[in-house]
Amino acid sequence: METSLYINTDRVQFACGSAGNKGVVVDAFGTVPLPPETVINGIILNEGVFKDAVARAVELSPLTNFEKLRVCIGGSSAMFKVREIPNMGEDKVLEWMKGEFASEDQLEEEELIYDYATIAPGPEGGQTALLCAIKKSILEQYIRLLGDLEITISCIDVGIASQVKLLNRMKEAEGKTFIMLYLIGNNLDASLYVDGVLKIFVRSRLLYDRGSSGFEEELAQNISKMIQFNKSEGRDGAIDSIYLAGFSQEKDWIQAQQEGGFAIPLKELSEAAAGEVTCNDGEFSINDYMCAVGNLIRE
Repeated sequence: METSLYINTDRVQFACGSAGNKGVVVDAFGTVPLPPETVINGIILNEGVFKDAVARAVELSPLTNFEKLRVCIGGSSAMFKVREIPNMGEDKVLEWMKGEFASEDQLEEEELIYDYATIAPGPEGGQTALLCAIKKSILEQYIRLLGDLEITISCIDVGIASQVKLLNRMKEAEGKTFIMLYLIGNNLDASLYVDGVLKIFVRSRLLYDRGSSGFEEELAQNISKMIQFNKSEGRDGAIDSIYLAGFSQEKDWIQAQQEGGFAIPLKELSEAAAGEVTCNDGEFSINDYMCAVGNLIRE
């Protein structure tokens, strides 16, 4: 059994379990809320409160401590691109990646750490890959604070990578073109997958309160943007589905869209991933633990 710790703006989550050829089995899970402005865009602003929340997660877990913890950072602390990478060795790919991020305004003068994950075969023997760049100081902060709690880290990943790993296991979405919406508080992560492969990822802050008509209009606008992007790329294939996670408060909106909104089927992730993620606890929902669970998958 392994443990994944997912950290986002408003929460620290853990998921204990294992991932194998037959799917992901979740043995234990839990969430500790974070007060506002404890973590913003992946950067820990209140280190004492953060450490208290992680210590509470350790208390809630069935393990006496967290060893070789798999950490997943949410928010917009990292920069991403989906690119076709050349057919060359890892060291050369990492060097090549620096040029892909060289024009980003966020780079400033701070040292970056680069990594990538292949997500599909590419043309001419290359690979389609998710590229990631993150400030070294952010990773060092997590390592230091978790070290203060005597927690050893096995790996550090980011939320979109965990999402990709989980959706790649979802048989219903295999080879399909779909939109994935993940709602965390008032932050919306919107992703477009074409033929089962991630093409674009956008995070936006929704301005209106959840449950308001303005909030629902913003959701509709974000979906429309993804649909238009798919069309602008000259793709003939229609979008097969829209998958939703984190929408537990929006049941009425989901039903309204299913009955007469978008001409695209809306499905909660828990329904689509039922065969890929299992848990004996009836309180568990993959809708609320997508990134924490996806981070259990080794790829």
